[in-house]
Amino acid sequence: MKLPKHTLFLLLTKKQTHYRRLLTSHCSRRYVETLSTSSSSSNYRRDELECISLHPPIGRELQDFYRDNFSLQRNKRIVPSLPQDDGTDDVMYVLKKKEQQETIASLRLTRSKYDRGYTFLRSLCTARTCRLQGLGVELLLSSLKDFDNTSFYYCFASSELVGFYEKAGFERILPGNRTSIPKWMAHSYKQMAMKWRQRDKSLELFIWKPIKSSPVQILLLQHCEEVTKSTATGWLADDKPYNQSIGSIQHSIPLQNRIDVRRLVWAGRNDTAAIEKNINELMRHSSVYLLWTGQNSNESKSDIDLKAVYIILDGTWQQAQNMYRKIPMLWNLPRLSLAGHRSKYTLRKDYTGWRGKFSASDGSGDLLCTAEVMAALLDRRGDDVGACEIRTRLDEFQKKYPIITARRKKNESLDFLHELST
Repeated sequence: MKLPKHTLFLLLTKKQTHYRRLLTSHCSRRYVETLSTSSSSSNYRRDELECISLHPPIGRELQDFYRDNFSLQRNKRIVPSLPQDDGTDDVMYVLKKKEQQETIASLRLTRSKYDRGYTFLRSLCTARTCRLQGLGVELLLSSLKDFDNTSFYYCFASSELVGFYEKAGFERILPGNRTSIPKWMAHSYKQMAMKWRQRDKSLELFIWKPIKSSPVQILLLQHCEEVTKSTATGWLADDKPYNQSIGSIQHSIPLQNRIDVRRLVWAGRNDTAAIEKNINELMRHSSVYLLWTGQNSNESKSDIDLKAVYIILDGTWQQAQNMYRKIPMLWNLPRLSLAGHRSKYTLRKDYTGWRGKFSASDGSGDLLCTAEVMAALLDRRGDDVGACEIRTRLDEFQKKYPIITARRKKNESLDFLHELST
């Protein structure tokens, strides 16, 4: 039986559509296999690989890598968006074999502009010739640790990649649990998922939560005159007053999970007994160290105790010496020296020659302000991101000292009025 031309055309069209769906399904499965953590052995040993961070301008080599490997279909040569501005908040990571220039895998990490505690993962790609060896997970875990091991990471990916991301430690956020994520993330995911549904594809949201570790414990033993000084720097480690004074939270990385600062104010010998009682209580539960200069330091530790409490004498160096003389319990505490750091603190001038008087005689480092001591302590712990954030806050504070000081006084007045009204 001879079919009409229009009927034959419809049958051919349906057949082409069927094959197109099969091809798309095959490509999709193939893409999933490229990121899966297969049980097959890897052709690379871990000690042969290195994870390298790249900052703009991004070279042509990486663009060619994406052009050859990123698309599901070989005939499509797609290059995703790459970082344009040089900085530490938008970084490319590549996995390479040592002493070789060939890229094995690559991804992009971008810190969120809405909440700097979150980082967006995208553009994860493994070379076609190096797939099914777990190299995607190797790069993923190495880059997350290097970028910021206390950040939350999130990504949008196909539902067929659930196994891959769960293997890497990510959590799939189900529809019923999406009320717990930030609103800006939910809105971004909703927009992206809508575009995927138009192509008959499903999109999933994955979040990687940092391993919880106890923050560095600091006891700020503050001289009463330091409390009211506008040049004091201890407050820079407190997220709330800093964000209020700086006028924006977009340029601040939260420190609340990195450093825990408690404060005791000393106004004279009458406060000594109460302070010694507090220190004695701390010593019942953990080790207590006094942070001191290299000069007259009777004990120095190369690594810090994660469960210890570190005391900082906060005031001028003359006031710190005075507190030390009049609080006998401090005399027998083990001391931790943070030598080797150069101070960039300039708000207090050396009119009386105190720098030469109190600096270490061996020239091992400058006298640090309170914020710099906290940063040095985070350095010793290995938290480079937290240390860099404190130093960034200090630089911002010194550059905009008059404006920030005025805002601090205004905020303190508003807080005082709020306390009276309640």
